[in-house]
Amino acid sequence: MGDGMPTMTHRTTFALDELTAQRLRRLAARWQVSQAEVVRRSVEQAEKAAGPARPDPATMLRKLFATGGGLDPEKGSAYIAEVYEDRTHWRANDLPGRKLCTAAPAWYEFLCGPVSPSQINTMLAFLTEGIIAFEESQAQTAARLFNAVQRSRRLRVDAMIAATVITQRARLATLNTEDFKLFAPHGLELATPLAI
Repeated sequence: MGDGMPTMTHRTTFALDELTAQRLRRLAARWQVSQAEVVRRSVEQAEKAAGPARPDPATMLRKLFATGGGLDPEKGSAYIAEVYEDRTHWRANDLPGRKLCTAAPAWYEFLCGPVSPSQINTMLAFLTEGIIAFEESQAQTAARLFNAVQRSRRLRVDAMIAATVITQRARLATLNTEDFKLFAPHGLELATPLAI
């Protein structure tokens, strides 16, 4: 077409609730385009906002390992074998239907690194449910936990992580069992095996 709009070649039918249908009509009138063009533009904008698709986590981990990524190859191979064995057991017993996420304070600790952009992308690919925000309810729970463990400064961020897990009704998978087991009597559930 000469007006710069793409030629529509696919037809589809879908059902909308009344509010969405009204919005669609208003946007079509405001933009002076068809309702189909409003849908096309909206899909295009949604795709741009979503950003690129996350790469496959296993592929990213293999690539990171192959390039060295600061790891001693022998230690890296031993670690991958250990993690593979632990994850196989963990997935068989604990993960069916479960999704992985992290608490914003744990993400902060990770980003303090040092970490490379590829390491960050690898972790994001594994976090299928993303990063859970630290908000007022988590802050209140964290303060309660912090006071319950005798206000130890070294546990301040751990209390924030534990609080986020508790308020999400989730389980915490961690290698730092020594610190986090202190929160177990106060509502934190630890995932097992912990060596994920």
